[in-house]
Amino acid sequence: MRGAGSLKGVVVCYPAKLLNEWKRGRLILLWQCRYKGLFTEDDFRIAWNQRHSGQRFAEWRAAIHYHNKGYRVLSRYYRRIWEAKFREAEAVIGKRGINLLTPKRKGAVPPDLLVYRRGQRSYFFVEVKRDSDRLSNKQKEFFLAIEKLLGHPVRVLWLRRTM
Repeated sequence: MRGAGSLKGVVVCYPAKLLNEWKRGRLILLWQCRYKGLFTEDDFRIAWNQRHSGQRFAEWRAAIHYHNKGYRVLSRYYRRIWEAKFREAEAVIGKRGINLLTPKRKGAVPPDLLVYRRGQRSYFFVEVKRDSDRLSNKQKEFFLAIEKLLGHPVRVLWLRRTM
């Protein structure tokens, strides 16, 4: 187990034109078709409605990153309103994990992604940060508590723009 205060991370780069294509909506349509089963209709609707500001781009890019490595990836898994994802997440992390991750207090939002391989007991969480975005102190504290209480890591995927 890592020492306190050390969340492991990975850097994934993207060309600036990719974000521009996202904001125009072209990339959302392409990824929705190319990665069927990875993104739900709700994911698509939310991304489409927020595309002009670039929101959800980083989460989708990170989900594709792990999907291409053979993982099953769930976003917004901790919200009961997305019942199918919620049930799938509960099957992976258990009721205790779901109870811990259900947002109860301000600033304690669960990591963006739940990542696992079907048929295996290991899983990890991923918090996605794009460009100059940073982890808040509340996030760091919450993520370290998740690691300690559930015994599974929270990783940070830093999505960085290249020219």
